[in-house]
Amino acid sequence: AGTDSTFKVTQAAAGTANGKVAYTGEGANSSATSVTVGGTITGADGSKYDVVEIAAGALEGNETIKNLTVGDSIETVGENACKDMKSLESATLGKNVKIIRKNSFANCKKMKTFKGGASLTTIEANAFSGDTAMKTLDLSKSPVQNLGKNFLKGVKPKTFKMNVNKLKKVGKKLTGFTKKNKIVLYAKDKTTYNKAVKLFKRAGAKAAKYSMKKAKK
Repeated sequence: AGTDSTFKVTQAAAGTANGKVAYTGEGANSSATSVTVGGTITGADGSKYDVVEIAAGALEGNETIKNLTVGDSIETVGENACKDMKSLESATLGKNVKIIRKNSFANCKKMKTFKGGASLTTIEANAFSGDTAMKTLDLSKSPVQNLGKNFLKGVKPKTFKMNVNKLKKVGKKLTGFTKKNKIVLYAKDKTTYNKAVKLFKRAGAKAAKYSMKKAKK
């Protein structure tokens, strides 16, 4: 995070144990184009706080950030957290992010690439809705179990990579995919791959070009 970043305490520090804070955004005067959110900060009282969450609406409507890196301390990206970011082109999640909530990256019209981390299990409804410039959505290292309804509404990535070994649900309305859209499914075996293809096609992506890559976990 930058020098103009703001935070909200969600759990007080106690003794030698660090407290917890949510990142609530950049200050009004910030013109940062690349931001990394996460790590540990020192409060006004001298106590240490781990940044574990990007709060709801934290960067909604931000006009300057082009590249967003979500650090390894972050576990949750809140609802509308990065919605309507005007300049965002790429976002990368750290290894401990477990969930990205509703509309978290919706309507980021310039976002071309998104990369999930090694703990991401849940992507809620409309998470990437309206991200019409998306070229690569990479969830190949993410053990995703649930993809919410309309998570890709109006979005047709040229390449969509996803680990499907733990996949349980793919939300409906994956529409507009053609053979120009590659869906690469990382699976431990052919049975797992075929099951995932059925889930994706049932959700609407019937015409996409599917392929399998081996992934042990």
